[in-house]
Amino acid sequence: MPKHSISSLLRIPFVYQWPGGLDVSPDGERAAVAWNKSGAWEIWLVPLNGGKPKKITGGAESKHAPRFSPDGKKLAYLQDTDGDENFDVFIYDLAGGQTRNAMPDTPDALYENYSWSPDSRHIALNTNRGGRFAIHALDTGTGELRRVSHHDYSDIEPAWSPDGKWIAFAAMTMGQDKNIFIVPADGGEAREVADESGPLDANSPRWSPDSRRLAFTATPRGHDDVGVFDLESGAIQWIGAEKWDEGYAEWGPDGGRLAYTVNREGNFVIVVADVQTGRRRTFAVEEGCHAEPKFTPDGKFIVCVFHNSRRPADLWKLDLATGRWTQLTRSLPPSVKPSDFVLPEVVQWKAPDGLRISGLLFQPKGRAKRRPALLYVHGGPAWQTMNAWTPTVQLFVSEGWTVLCPNYRGSTGYGKEFQTANRFALGQADIADIVAGADYLVRKGLADPARIGITGGSYGGYMTMVGLTKYPDKFCVGSAIVPFLNWFTEFESEREDLRYWDLENMGDPKDAPDRFRDASPIFFLDRIAAPVQMIAGANDPRCPAAETQQADEALTRLGKVHETVIFADEGHGFLKLKNKLRAYQKQLRFLRKYL
Repeated sequence: MPKHSISSLLRIPFVYQWPGGLDVSPDGERAAVAWNKSGAWEIWLVPLNGGKPKKITGGAESKHAPRFSPDGKKLAYLQDTDGDENFDVFIYDLAGGQTRNAMPDTPDALYENYSWSPDSRHIALNTNRGGRFAIHALDTGTGELRRVSHHDYSDIEPAWSPDGKWIAFAAMTMGQDKNIFIVPADGGEAREVADESGPLDANSPRWSPDSRRLAFTATPRGHDDVGVFDLESGAIQWIGAEKWDEGYAEWGPDGGRLAYTVNREGNFVIVVADVQTGRRRTFAVEEGCHAEPKFTPDGKFIVCVFHNSRRPADLWKLDLATGRWTQLTRSLPPSVKPSDFVLPEVVQWKAPDGLRISGLLFQPKGRAKRRPALLYVHGGPAWQTMNAWTPTVQLFVSEGWTVLCPNYRGSTGYGKEFQTANRFALGQADIADIVAGADYLVRKGLADPARIGITGGSYGGYMTMVGLTKYPDKFCVGSAIVPFLNWFTEFESEREDLRYWDLENMGDPKDAPDRFRDASPIFFLDRIAAPVQMIAGANDPRCPAAETQQADEALTRLGKVHETVIFADEGHGFLKLKNKLRAYQKQLRFLRKYL
């Protein structure tokens, strides 16, 4: 592949590709997306029938999650400050172009999923005002917040019914389960979505246009399946019939069809299903990730975000009659071709206990041989390495390195049993899966055993530090991005929703101090034999910079070779282009030096 500079690769923009990044206007004329084409995350309006995208926001802060009001007059979006995830809700007037803050000076953290009321006066959102994430109704005129949900769980994904009577939402309940609740919009007792065996492990509620049914994703067969709940009868109809995980269902405007995605080894296709007949059609631009499929109001087209390892995320439109795709935004510069980049191969190996682990393997073009190799570990841990636009991976491959992205136990995409297989074994069984991936590369003659490095962000940064301390002879270098290292201090400093997940999946440090200590790299830094780099953000609410500072002081005291960088104006990742360039330039120099 051609060798691109790190600066040119990281400057390639992309449309925000995760849930909450796309909406279609009620008149079907345009879509709203978050796009970093200008170098910062801004909101853009994209004509669906021809014309140039228009940027409608500006300033230094990142904007995400655009949502058109049902009357088509306003557009809401979220904005945070330096990555702290304490979002304010902004309202943009589509006719006049004025913008105002509907939640000024709030200390609240918000999730990026929220929902307008059908009268376009209120927004249902989940905020931790009062100490626990709960569903609130925001009066967009006065800024008043009214709490809607009242229970002991952390709530997510509110959806206001089109008739205005109900708000459906999901909540994190036990372990990694979620349940869906339906509550009267004016307040009252919540109803749980359940079948004859009880409440379902379910999420992603989506109302039918007539407000009589609710589409959702649940795990009745161990994988995520799309279902439909009838509000009056309580009956559930299962729509999907895949061996793989389904999700992100959206109703067609007539209520007769559902569009959803199917995840096959990190490639997401779009399926359109007729709810009555069960007839299904599958669509894809090519192998890769199709995200957030949304019907246009006339039901003739689907708009989605598509990306893969050789194409940055862009907005695409599908003609359902012809199957023809049209690209609506163009992030890849004309001088750069998709063929410049490498697509991954799915590989599998066995963990020490015999569990089969999958991963995505990226190799420089040419005959396979023993090369320097890098294990690139995803975060979460309930997440997955996908066939997605990841310019740093392409950068590493262009250096002549083999890159393996392991989907270790705890990852999504392989069923609920696999996703929870590292529960109460975090930092133990999962790192063994990853190290077995390194051994696989050596067995296959794809890696020089003396030149294997490890890197990752968030939980992947934590895995990097666990790998360096538990398997010091395995790696010649490690680079941890926004890591945590001490389960005790991480637990104490966490936001309520994050602590709840840790309680359910790691336990309470008072009850299991040995487990917490054994899984905390901070206590074993003396074992590190390889040079280590840590890069963090001072405003990170998930893996606080104090975790990196603890390790930096200890590594200095121990005389270990290390490098530490903390950005004063970033959070859990790098939103500002100048910081992203500096962070990954430093990472590349460090890995080049020791790998």
